Amino acid sequence: MEFLLLGSAEFGGQKEEDAIWDRLVNLLNEVRQETVAQIDQNQWDEVSKRLEHLSRIDPGLVHDDDLTRARKHEWRQPVRIAVLHHPVSPLPSTEVASYTGLINAGRVKNLLMEKRFCLVLHGHLHLGWFAAERWPGQHNDWTLHIAAAPTLGSRETQHELGYNVVEVAREGNRRFSVMVSRVSHDTGGGWPEKETMGPIELDFDGSQVTMKRPG
Repeated sequence: MEFLLLGSAEFGGQKEEDAIWDRLVNLLNEVRQETVAQIDQNQWDEVSKRLEHLSRIDPGLVHDDDLTRARKHEWRQPVRIAVLHHPVSPLPSTEVASYTGLINAGRVKNLLMEKRFCLVLHGHLHLGWFAAERWPGQHNDWTLHIAAAPTLGSRETQHELGYNVVEVAREGNRRFSVMVSRVSHDTGGGWPEKETMGPIELDFDGSQVTMKRPG
């Protein structure tokens, strides 16, 4: 197995020298300043609400240098899993929210499919969700599986508590399978398994990984 850990550069978190990052920071700072300038002293409640909203605009961005390093790396193991904080695709219940995912999600997914990653794990939205995506015409024979993790505890949200379990099985040195299961806390205090994704079946000839499509 091999893991690719990608920082998605949240505002208020990691900062690197990056032109796209700098433009986003400057844009948000300009909006904040305009908001304060246009509101008089008698409307500070409204100012506070607007600034709080702006503070929750939290776009994800995987830096160009990280994508370049991942593209140049020689991936040798058959089971390749990427991990990052922000979603690489919109979740159904949050797709209209401002900047909940990656600004450069298309480039990230193109890299993961090109390098034959079978699974990407992410969090950020505190919701459990599974998906499988293909790119006809670009990566016809590959499927990128996506697993969003719930939260084990949050004072800010009321989402269902839970976590994902990733199981990898091997048959000899050629056949591999990956299964993802979501475990959720129920009202009785138990932790039953609720949904699964997989098995993701892989075949490895020592250099090339192929995937068996479900069904």
